[in-house]
Amino acid sequence: MPGRSFDSPADFNTQFAGWLAIANARMVRTIKARPVDRLDADRAAMLPSPPVAPAVG
Repeated sequence: MPGRSFDSPADFNTQFAGWLAIANARMVRTIKARPVDRLDADRAAMLPSPPVAPAVG
């Protein structure tokens, strides 16, 4: 994240949580809604997770 500095993973999470509160509250012009208002519709459109985790690494 350019221009940001973090002291620890907990500091990152704290800063990120603060940003999410701001980002989820603003109206997005292209969808004419707040991201938090579209969350349920996005989750409903997602495919279920596969029954077996994919092999990684």
